[in-house]
Amino acid sequence: MTLFDSRKPVQKLYIGQNDKDVLSTILAQKQAGVTLRKIAQGYGALITYGDVARILQGTFPKRKAKRIALGLAPSAKIVVIGKGAVPDGSQAIKAFQCKCGQWFIPNCPARTHCFLCRPVRHR
Repeated sequence: MTLFDSRKPVQKLYIGQNDKDVLSTILAQKQAGVTLRKIAQGYGALITYGDVARILQGTFPKRKAKRIALGLAPSAKIVVIGKGAVPDGSQAIKAFQCKCGQWFIPNCPARTHCFLCRPVRHR
């Protein structure tokens, strides 16, 4: 089974518009005298006149359904890859391993041992 066949054309899932294209289209309609409600009706039921007003201010919607209704691709998720060891099941960018073998996330840069070996001293 092949996952990719180079002989077949790749289908685009979304219309090839970017934020500037949508903004210029809405600005052209607004300069032609069309109200914000009429512009929103042209994009369907998901887009409200408030969304159109925010787009004119430069803020685009982040919800996937609204972006698809505007002809935009859904916003991408940003994944941060940090340096250091990340143990399995951890959501931390950087974790340290104590001499006893326990993984821990330090609460200050000077902590070199886990909280079991050296508990927090209350002063």
